[in-house]
Amino acid sequence: MKLCLMRHGDAMSAVLDSIRPLSEKGAAEAEAAGLFLLRTGEVPNVIIHSTLLRSGLTAECVAASSGAGDVLEQWRGLEPYDSPVDFLADLQSTFGASERNILVVGHQPFVSEFASLLLTRSEAAVSLKFTTGSLCGMKSEGMGKFWTLRFHITSKHLLSLAM
Repeated sequence: MKLCLMRHGDAMSAVLDSIRPLSEKGAAEAEAAGLFLLRTGEVPNVIIHSTLLRSGLTAECVAASSGAGDVLEQWRGLEPYDSPVDFLADLQSTFGASERNILVVGHQPFVSEFASLLLTRSEAAVSLKFTTGSLCGMKSEGMGKFWTLRFHITSKHLLSLAM
């Protein structure tokens, strides 16, 4: 299984955190991530996003610019302080060791903790910095028990590649 992790794009301020929309910069970050996935042959079969608006909007922009089509799924368990261990169990029970290419769009600190869990089996062993719009790719080996980091790219670099 190939798995990409992405922190949602830059978001505007709102009274309620759950309804913060993307800023212009955030939409551009998500579009650039989708173009990167398209150009590198990493177009996702499934894009999983959290229940928060900015994550769903990021997923929509990535799907549109990557040509992924209608592959969006809203899941619980991806919000800032949700459990990476519980989400991994849900992911494995849903997809097993299938040959899918999955993009997960979530929030900090969840995305960094989930990446660390996959790479080291500990939520705090490594720290990958996920600024808004950042993207990393991993691949599982051994029935999803072992993960390898394939790339980690910031939104700044994604935006420069998109030009």
